[in-house]
Amino acid sequence: RGQALGVQPLERLRTHRPRQVLAQRRFVREVEQPPELAGVHEAQLLPSVEPQHEPGVPVARLGISLHEQVAAHAAVDRQRRPVVQVQQHQLPAPPDGLRRAVVVHVVDGDTVDVRLGARRERVRLIGVDAPEAHDSEKLERDARRTHRSKAAIEAMGRRASEFTARRLQNEAVGLELDVERRDRYGRLLAYLWLPDGTLFNADILRAGYAHVLTIPPNVRYASHFRAIEREARLAGRGLWGYRPSIRRSASRAAT
Repeated sequence: RGQALGVQPLERLRTHRPRQVLAQRRFVREVEQPPELAGVHEAQLLPSVEPQHEPGVPVARLGISLHEQVAAHAAVDRQRRPVVQVQQHQLPAPPDGLRRAVVVHVVDGDTVDVRLGARRERVRLIGVDAPEAHDSEKLERDARRTHRSKAAIEAMGRRASEFTARRLQNEAVGLELDVERRDRYGRLLAYLWLPDGTLFNADILRAGYAHVLTIPPNVRYASHFRAIEREARLAGRGLWGYRPSIRRSASRAAT
């Protein structure tokens, strides 16, 4: 009777969706989203795609690719999304009596070699920890703790090291010490002040290339560092917005 009135049976309505649309759903799940689509859920993308596909019309004949449609939808979504305003945390002025030194080598994101007078010292930045850029026991521990691959951590560590090298290589700095002068490896523990009054320990946190590591009794700027890390995380700066696809590449290479 329903057919006589021009109404399609319920079974036909359920199976009327074209194969191309179903294939696209699988395609969106399997293909890694491009950077501009980060944070856009699949459910937000597909409703705007389906109405553009008529039954029996191949996707290639529509003149626009699925990624182009999805990118356009994401652009509209970004315009509607509220912008998070992050207030920059202010630090106190550099103290008097800083020890003058010159950075002669960058080991990694949080460790540098300096020329201090007539001797060379290895300096570990107080209050911050950057990802490991080289194979080490700490890299093994960080991989277990964060459930990331060693390759992914090393990739992030290289970016942190590059940031430190750009800012500190061959630069004159002022060293500020805290209660404990050296760590168990004999490295000098210090806060590094740049000539313009910037505290580099805070600078690398603000750029998002390290996270806070508070080890008493060296806690002079700990509260400032926590506020700056939160600022970088909310803004998605540096490593907070970096998601390498190394784990997927490594699994493909293994197969």
